[in-house]
Amino acid sequence: MADERKFPSELEFFFKTDKDYRIVASNGAWGGITPRGDIHVDFFVEKLATPASVKNSISEDGAIGAVIEIMPQKQVVRELQVGVLMTPDQAKNLVKFLNDKIEQIEKIKANG
Repeated sequence: MADERKFPSELEFFFKTDKDYRIVASNGAWGGITPRGDIHVDFFVEKLATPASVKNSISEDGAIGAVIEIMPQKQVVRELQVGVLMTPDQAKNLVKFLNDKIEQIEKIKANG
């Protein structure tokens, strides 16, 4: 008797959130290929750094005036929000998913 595998014609997935689930913002990504051939992506938020100190003038009546000095001067910081490790096939599926969503948004925008 042959070992025949029968797959169901349907499969229902249920979504549950992990206790550590959170939504993170990202306006950029950085990553590369791991030594094992996976893809690693760090999603970050790029912004001006919060200064270590700010020096303001004080008016004659004691009110805080204009900024005199910011230390350090304007620095751009990339705060890593989350890292994702995926196989090349998972990355392809993610690209397809994102492209599908972009196409849906563009259709919505085109139709008003």
